Amino acid sequence: MDNQKKERKELGIVIPVSQKDKPTAYDLKGSVNINGTTYRLGGYLAEASGKGKMAPGTKYYYWHRVEVQDDMPKSKPSNDATSFDPMELDK
Repeated sequence: MDNQKKERKELGIVIPVSQKDKPTAYDLKGSVNINGTTYRLGGYLAEASGKGKMAPGTKYYYWHRVEVQDDMPKSKPSNDATSFDPMELDK
């Protein structure tokens, strides 16, 4: 058996938002790269009602924003509470 690990592609990062500026800001946000196209993601935390397949009270996230991420200039700061640049984490 081969002891080498399979190479895992890094497709992006999605992070829970612990401190929101506004109640309407996303609870989960980030970006993912699929076939060379980067998509910006934003989601909200919700709780199952029990009327569907999940048990009542089960917590889950649902995607509210999935859009192609434009190449925005890095020098222009964004005041949008839902904006997120995962590259900022490396600084």
